[in-house]
Amino acid sequence: MKQTNLLNLFLLGFIIISSFSFQSCTDKIPEELPNILWITSEDNSPFLGCYGDDFATTPNLDKLASEGFLYTHAYANAPVCAPTRNTIITGVYANSGGHEPMRSYYNMSEKIIPYPVLLRELGYYCTNNSKTDYNTNSIDPAEIWNESSRNAHYKNRKEGQPFFAVFNSTISHESSIHKSIPNEHLRHDPELVPLPPYHPATPEMKHDWAQYYDKVEDMDSSVGKILQELENEELAENTIVFYYGDHGGVLARSKRYVYESGTKVPFIVRIPEKYKYLFPAKEKGSKVDRLISFVDLAPTLMSIAGKPIPEFMQGNAFLGKQKTKDPEYAYMFRGRMDERYDMSRAVRDQKFRYIRNYMPYRPYGQHLDYLWLAPSIRSWE
Repeated sequence: MKQTNLLNLFLLGFIIISSFSFQSCTDKIPEELPNILWITSEDNSPFLGCYGDDFATTPNLDKLASEGFLYTHAYANAPVCAPTRNTIITGVYANSGGHEPMRSYYNMSEKIIPYPVLLRELGYYCTNNSKTDYNTNSIDPAEIWNESSRNAHYKNRKEGQPFFAVFNSTISHESSIHKSIPNEHLRHDPELVPLPPYHPATPEMKHDWAQYYDKVEDMDSSVGKILQELENEELAENTIVFYYGDHGGVLARSKRYVYESGTKVPFIVRIPEKYKYLFPAKEKGSKVDRLISFVDLAPTLMSIAGKPIPEFMQGNAFLGKQKTKDPEYAYMFRGRMDERYDMSRAVRDQKFRYIRNYMPYRPYGQHLDYLWLAPSIRSWE
């Protein structure tokens, strides 16, 4: 009898404890998914005031950096857009997936899932406005995004739904210097432009640099409008903002080359106070010296959103619960550029860059029809 009573008491206690445990689980409020806004610009090395460029006119990005965190060692894995964007959308180095050459249309492994698909599984409304250029036949933008067009916008989501939104600015793209603006219409003086030491001081070169700085200023204004819209919608305190250039640029010997000038990019992250646990440094306005590259972006999104990072992704999360220790190196690659074959690799640590050219028998600066549309490079020739 005593054993029966003890058994009954044990079972009763177990049921009560289980009930409380179940109740606590069902009453637990799920973690809120932060909104995430990406703003990208075309063909930009860190020609911004916040990166120490006194000739640049970039008040909006300078303000964003003062409110967030500026990464001093951020790199595109490729010095041109299509393989870079393939790396970003997959979290896999484009050259390891067979998508290294500029304008490659090979199929992608079925094991690789573009990050918007993974975010949508979590409930995110994912929009892309509007450049794609993923360097593969396997990705249909209409399938991986909720919206991908010039009209794509986070405003179109359901009420209360978290969003991941990308706005791609093409204002400072290389094509912006193909047609020269008269000197009297430039806002930046060609005679005062700070030329890099490897560029000749031809009138065309100085003019193209000044015109490019004008385009960077215009790009900065477009960033300001996107950020102001976020404020107007009262979403700034719930939204993590990323800004970065898609690779270096834009004049000769930058874009397309695995030098600092071709792969080092501006990279700024603004994190609201409510997500302070994500801060990469103690104070807003800080500089962050961690090495990051674009292969790290997709895993970082997974880490921020609380989704396990898929095994196929090759990068390192630099924010969130799955943040890794600081990597020692960043890796870069260059393959065929438009109509010319080439192959080189680069590795960068905190101090040095090592470049290996696997086709040294080819000219250092191969003629590319599109590159030669710029008056500055023709003057250099």
